[in-house]
Amino acid sequence: MGTDVPDVPGGVRLFVAVYPSAEALDHLDAFVDGLAVGRAASAGINARRSARRLLHVTLAFIGELPAERLVRATDAIGEAAAAMRPFELTIAGGGTFEGPSGTVLWAGVRAPLEGPALVVRRALTRHRVRFDPRPYRPHLTIARPGHRVDVAADLDALADYEGPACPIESVELVSSLPGPHPEYRTVRSWPLG
Repeated sequence: MGTDVPDVPGGVRLFVAVYPSAEALDHLDAFVDGLAVGRAASAGINARRSARRLLHVTLAFIGELPAERLVRATDAIGEAAAAMRPFELTIAGGGTFEGPSGTVLWAGVRAPLEGPALVVRRALTRHRVRFDPRPYRPHLTIARPGHRVDVAADLDALADYEGPACPIESVELVSSLPGPHPEYRTVRSWPLG
C-alpha cells in the first residue's frame, strides 16, 4: 500500500486532525473577541489567542515519528479516511486545562468524533504507529491566558456558546513545529469515504 511522501528530513511531530469551516471559525472569532481573554489579548495583556490557522480538532496525536516511518502513518490515515463518512461538527461549550504555564481555554465540539477518532487510532495500531493513548476529549484550543486573566466569566459564556454546524469532509495528517509561535503544515489530506 504505497504512498507518496514529502521529503521530510529527520523526524516529524505529527497529529491527525479535522478543520472546522471558515463560517464556523468566523462565528467563534466574533464570540472570543467579546470574552475577557479576547479583550486582554487585544490590549497586549498576557493572554495569547490561538492563531486562526492553527484551530483544529485532533483525532490522534502521534508525536515524534522518524521520517522513514512516515509512510506507515500516511497508509494508516488513508485507510481510516476511506472507512469514514462525512459528518457535521458544531463548536459548542468549552472549558479549561491547567498546564505548567497556566490556564488553557478551549471550545468544545459537538460531533460524533469518538467514532472517527477510534477508526484513526485502530488504523494507526494496525500499521504499528504509536500515538498518545490518553482518553479522547475533542476540543479547539482558543487561548492561553496564563495566570493573569480571570476566565471565570469566559467559562460561563462558553457554557452557552454554540456555533453553526459545519460539514467535515476530509481528514489531515499535520506536522507541527512547537514553540512560542507554533506552525502547522498539512503533510497530506484525504477525503472521507
